[in-house]
Amino acid sequence: MGLSYWSTHLIACYAKNNSLGETLTLGRQNITIPKRFREKLSSNHELQSAMLSGFCEPLLVKLGATSVNSLDVSDYESCDLTLDLSQPVPKEYWNRFDTVLDYGTSEHIFNFPQVLSNIFMMLKNGGAYNFCLPVTGWCDHGLYQFSPNMFTSIAASGYFDLKYLFMQGGNVQSRVYAAKGFVGLRSIELLSHKKISAWGILTKNKKATLEKELINIFQIYYLKSWEQARGNNTNLKTYTDSAHGALSSIDTGNINSLLKKYIPEKIKQMLWFYKAYRSLSFDDVNENFDSYMVQYDLQNKI
Repeated sequence: MGLSYWSTHLIACYAKNNSLGETLTLGRQNITIPKRFREKLSSNHELQSAMLSGFCEPLLVKLGATSVNSLDVSDYESCDLTLDLSQPVPKEYWNRFDTVLDYGTSEHIFNFPQVLSNIFMMLKNGGAYNFCLPVTGWCDHGLYQFSPNMFTSIAASGYFDLKYLFMQGGNVQSRVYAAKGFVGLRSIELLSHKKISAWGILTKNKKATLEKELINIFQIYYLKSWEQARGNNTNLKTYTDSAHGALSSIDTGNINSLLKKYIPEKIKQMLWFYKAYRSLSFDDVNENFDSYMVQYDLQNKI
């Protein structure tokens, strides 16, 4: 659990125009940035180098948090709240926090639906669930790795709105990739020798309510399929074929159809990825963060 180079840069950019307010971290979060890479973050975000190591509370306060509490199932790292997120949280913690940070905690908890429901209950209306969770390359790190489709499907449930979604590598010299919008796919290869994580912001829908039941989520691809089967038309932007979706915009004749048939699968997958995600440098994120907000139009499913 902890804040990497890229996740620190992303939350610092987010905090420029969004108040962290009363903040809760799931687990005590360490900052895991090698010393030689701290200077760029320090100069870009006016941070003291000492804030980029150790536990994250001083950094979050500098970024605008009015208070920072940590929650864990054990007090071995001197957390503020000792709670088991696989069980419903007591009502005294409902509607209490403006921001909940989940930087590598949920993948270690078997009962993820309960974790998500607890986060929903602990957030104030409109509050932000800021996650950074493993996508691929983290075999045996935790109990789960999460498809990016998980986060778009959470938003499709109507309990949260997806504001930002980035794919980030573990390498400091790597780039990040911003999602352009909802993409519903049956499958996609995203293989790398690097560890890939999803960083994003889901905000609590002010109209949603939840007290006794768990948040129920259906995969967004099948929501679209069911709507089509009923003859309903949603505005969900979907590529329905994982192999050919990236080429759909150029399907104008037999030649293109033949090209789609014979282009190697890995090339098709790569084309899809670059259609769905925008490659960004450190400076791109720093200068234009708000422009990478996820764009979509989706009917609530509650």
